[in-house]
Amino acid sequence: MKRFLLIFALIFALLTFSACTKTSEIPPKSESKNLEFWITENVENVDFSKHNEIFGWFGARQFYGLGYAPAFDEYGNETLPDIYVTYLISAWPDYADGGQYVTSIEFTDPKVEVFGLSVNSSFEEFERVFNELGYEVVSSEMGTVTERVASKDGISFALRKINEKPVFSINAKVTNRENIIF
Repeated sequence: MKRFLLIFALIFALLTFSACTKTSEIPPKSESKNLEFWITENVENVDFSKHNEIFGWFGARQFYGLGYAPAFDEYGNETLPDIYVTYLISAWPDYADGGQYVTSIEFTDPKVEVFGLSVNSSFEEFERVFNELGYEVVSSEMGTVTERVASKDGISFALRKINEKPVFSINAKVTNRENIIF
């Protein structure tokens, strides 16, 4: 009887643990066009020496995609150009886990496509595509920013229009179980 209870308890514990630690289903990279890297891709062994870096991060690094470079304002300060692709590299799925993963991608280049969508896609197209993929789509508008955000399994896709200028972003949720302060 003790053996039966022990086996039952182990099976129950395994089922409970596996239900609580559901892994995210990362959409396949093949669903993108003209991106070097994909969300949550491990880039630990990638040489970024030919990429322009965007400085100012703590616990992360951000790079322009190859062929993209910063613009400069009238004071010589770096700014984002009109057309760009950027990649944010940090630990994932938790900051305490370490590693170098792509946790955010942002682009304004209309040649880049994700699931057939680009920055020139309408909000209606965005909603249709992500609803069909089973994502929860939320709309918001605040001042000059209008956006649609599609989320599922810790991954979000967003199409924003900031002063009518479109920006597309992809983000992976990164947790902070150790309460690391950057």
